[in-house]
Amino acid sequence: NLALHIQPQLEYMQMYTEAWRLLRDYFYNKNMHGVDWPNIYYRYLPLVKRCAKREDLDDVQRYTSSADLFFLKKDHIVNQHLIDIESLAPIRINVRSDFNNLQERIIPVNLLRHMTSVDVINTQYGQINSLLTLRGQLFSVPTISDASSPYQSRRRKVGPGSRMGGFTRILWSGYVTPNLVLALATDHSNMGSHAWYLLETSGPSFSVAEPEPIPILTNITSVYVEMIAFCNLLVAWTDTDGDVHVMDLQGVVDGTVLHSVLPKVNNLGSPVAAIYGLELHGNGDLLAITHAAKNSFVIVTLAKLTKSDGGIEVEMVQATSDNYSSVDVFLSEDTKNFISDQDIVNDVSSPWGTRAPMPHFEKPLSVYALPLTSNPDLMVTIPELNTNLAEANSEGTELVETSPLVFELSNLVQRSYRLSFIPSGNHFKILTANSGLILLGTVQGENAMIIAWFEKIPGSLPIEVPIVSLDGVEYAGVTNNRAYFYLIKNDKLFVYENSLEEVMHLSEGIQPYYAHTANLALHIQPQLEYMQMYTEAWRLLRDYFYNKNMHGVDWPNISYYRYLPLVKRCAKREDLDDVLRYMSSELSALHVFVYGGEYNAAIPNIDGSESLHRIGSLGASVSRTSEGYQITKVFIPNPDFDNINGREIVSPLSDKTLSVTGQKGLAKGDIITHINGEHVLSAPSLGYFLRGSAGESILLQVRRSGANEEENLIVVPIDQDAAADLRYRAWEYKTKVLAEQKAKEIGFTVGYTHLRAMGRSDINDFARTFYPYHNADALVIDVRHNHGGNIDSWLLDTLSRKAWVFFQGRATNITDGGLGWGEQMSFRGKVVVLIDEKTSSDAESFSRGMKTLGLGTLIGTRTWGGGIWLSSDNHLVDGGIATAPEVGTYNNEWGWGTGIEQMGVIPDIIVDNEPYSTYHGVDKQLEEAISFLAEKLGNKTLALPNNPGPHPNRSIKSFGAQCSA
Repeated sequence: NLALHIQPQLEYMQMYTEAWRLLRDYFYNKNMHGVDWPNIYYRYLPLVKRCAKREDLDDVQRYTSSADLFFLKKDHIVNQHLIDIESLAPIRINVRSDFNNLQERIIPVNLLRHMTSVDVINTQYGQINSLLTLRGQLFSVPTISDASSPYQSRRRKVGPGSRMGGFTRILWSGYVTPNLVLALATDHSNMGSHAWYLLETSGPSFSVAEPEPIPILTNITSVYVEMIAFCNLLVAWTDTDGDVHVMDLQGVVDGTVLHSVLPKVNNLGSPVAAIYGLELHGNGDLLAITHAAKNSFVIVTLAKLTKSDGGIEVEMVQATSDNYSSVDVFLSEDTKNFISDQDIVNDVSSPWGTRAPMPHFEKPLSVYALPLTSNPDLMVTIPELNTNLAEANSEGTELVETSPLVFELSNLVQRSYRLSFIPSGNHFKILTANSGLILLGTVQGENAMIIAWFEKIPGSLPIEVPIVSLDGVEYAGVTNNRAYFYLIKNDKLFVYENSLEEVMHLSEGIQPYYAHTANLALHIQPQLEYMQMYTEAWRLLRDYFYNKNMHGVDWPNISYYRYLPLVKRCAKREDLDDVLRYMSSELSALHVFVYGGEYNAAIPNIDGSESLHRIGSLGASVSRTSEGYQITKVFIPNPDFDNINGREIVSPLSDKTLSVTGQKGLAKGDIITHINGEHVLSAPSLGYFLRGSAGESILLQVRRSGANEEENLIVVPIDQDAAADLRYRAWEYKTKVLAEQKAKEIGFTVGYTHLRAMGRSDINDFARTFYPYHNADALVIDVRHNHGGNIDSWLLDTLSRKAWVFFQGRATNITDGGLGWGEQMSFRGKVVVLIDEKTSSDAESFSRGMKTLGLGTLIGTRTWGGGIWLSSDNHLVDGGIATAPEVGTYNNEWGWGTGIEQMGVIPDIIVDNEPYSTYHGVDKQLEEAISFLAEKLGNKTLALPNNPGPHPNRSIKSFGAQCSA
């Protein structure tokens, strides 16, 4: 991380002077062709000071070393000779485009980032080809080994053509034959709608020289690409309207399109709308739909598909119970395999203890099988695996002969059984189940591949294959025809045949065949892609927005066509973001954000030097003086917590940090004079000396307040992210201390907890700062500046718990560390929630819930006003997004938006923190919270229950004559 720091203007002057000298000293003619060489130097010297970039300096050097170009008038020429040459000014010519962002972009392929689908097929020549959909473009590439000849590795682009990159976005593809593929792409002629195409692999479609392909089905609602199923000329998909579609490609061959939308309810009355996955049977007669039941548990419905002249007839049969969740279905020849959480396991033995540990249910998922035929022999109990592969092979298990395949779909819910030889674990994917089970999951805390191979499943003894570690594997999947499965590792796509031999190769670490993607690149025409992304962003908002009526906006005319002319004027990706903001703002919804595209970075990151430009932090604020930089504050977070969420929270200049090495920390008033031997006043900012210094030791020379001598300190700066976290937590701690001090002065105890967002780490923060104060008289929950998340329900549940019983043992009670009360660690005091104009999203839902449920009082200012929820999954081809609010909220009191959307949550007590007082450390909102709590508590602190009096006399004598004993 050693870096060179260059001041360009100084270096331009140095390079100009050196170039002039080198020409003087290297030129073959010492007379310099008669040119007055020193005067040439001074002629162009003023231009060097005006150079704004390196290319400008090149222009100046060209003027110096080459002939000048002049504009001559008639009076400059007399008798064919030039006169008054000195009065001529050279013509400055500088031809350069201001629109370099519109030049063709060439992007090296990164499989993990760019790939959206993959399929594999064996050609008639014995070549195995992979079909890769990469960032909106489609390639057919051969599968090779390290020993392959270049003549065996010819790649073909299926679309779009070389000069049309970005014209359309291909999202998914699958082989129909080696020469024909099915593709889902955007149809620019139909306002960017999704459309199905049949494309030939012989040459690129969507090219300049060829007619644009005609879709076989277009104007379809946006498809969830990750849930497309394709097998045996049948394709199934689901869209943002919750519909499941099936299309038969055989009909396309015959000149008709057989397209059906499946019923939205199954035979047991369960809705089929919230879809999680689709899986087609190999013969195309059966579709497994994983979806949510009415109670939100995930179930599987099997759709039996029967082709007829009138279309595709469908029978919807529920296959699993809604008393548990079943996920990741795989249909083998006559069995449905799936992963289920039927055997739940709680990892908390008791809810008693520090922070009231609530029961948490891990995901010990098991693999189940469901026979799909009426053959009773399939209902077998498979014994435990033989750990010796050779012995297992020698046992010669007799195969069960089955009757012809006829699906029997009655009473499916009760017919499944667990494959007991596969242990439960955190399994997440069944890779294949044709001839065996390849299960991706977690073994002893590490991702691994669990493989059990069969001659036939079920009905035969499984052959054990050693567990394969998934260390380094970034993605895994199975092809549409189930003949191959693939792994992505080290940016290579390794392809394996679905056979025992290939699986054994995998277990032995042999990875000979991979898709030929080396030096594969994407060619993008930015202006074409800007138009495609604009149209697609418009369509995605239309198809993802929670209100199909688009809040009453005439979406095509008002939004699309109004801003379309601006797209043609976009000169860079940031310009397109501006247009997308204008367009999406027509919805008047606050959860619409535009971000995340491929921008030209301001900081170089192509050569890996980005970190060298980042400024390290000393964890303190400083002020420039005539002697150096004086410390105005060393940021000190809560000293009880040095490490939070896996990160050390401490200032590099604090005494706590430096005392470990025998040094003394710095304090307010101390002055930093030198860094690594260079005086700090020799540069405009302290940051000049701290670039690229995070994690590296530096030498400070400091003069402590009141001292005359300087001393040396060795410190290690932190990066900017850690510095921002440190500064924020120092503010939290300062506010906490201030709240406690003001409450103590009045005579009560208060807990203070701040949530900067509503995510996993914020759950940790709440538990860290709430439970130690569960017995305080009052509580301040600060959600100012909170930018949201999704934990409001957990917070409201925790704060809704009420004490109803109290405990006293022989030696302890509720005042000296005894059990306290039940519900344990529930809060019994008064609660205030601090909100402001930057309280947003889920923090607003939490605030509204606190008020609606009567759990606390809101103090501060009106919140942001975003009450429609979103999942941010409608990404554009370059990874950017114009988010679509997808889930509306409502209740009986407020209706749509729960009084949040476009309104914000209005506090019970309005108090604003004015800029001037806030700058000087005054927090009026916190002060109002403490005053309000004091008023509510009155002169009494939190009351404990009355002592019931003497313990009862339970002796026999106490019952007198009433005791029959």
